[in-house]
Amino acid sequence: MNNPPLLTRWVSNYRKKGEFAFSNVQGRPRKESELLEISIKKAKDVVNETEQELARLQNDNLNLRMEVEYLKGLRRLRQEQHKRENPEWSVNSDENSSSHLSNS
Repeated sequence: MNNPPLLTRWVSNYRKKGEFAFSNVQGRPRKESELLEISIKKAKDVVNETEQELARLQNDNLNLRMEVEYLKGLRRLRQEQHKRENPEWSVNSDENSSSHLSNS
């Protein structure tokens, strides 16, 4: 570029206004159809991101539900094993120990 006055003006504007010196839009304004296309594309991107987040959360929810069922089964097996090893273990103590966890 061979236009020293233009470069001098750009440098001066940058020193005065910083990064905002070049933020004003110049040139022909966009057509309404172009603006509409841009807004539709942005809306589709937002919907796509939302759908991806929903799918991720549903997958996390499924994994957590499976983990809860696994832990319930493991607890049940341990209680049965404990009952077999300790026949004097009362039924009441079993009910009391699990009542706060089996409300779901």
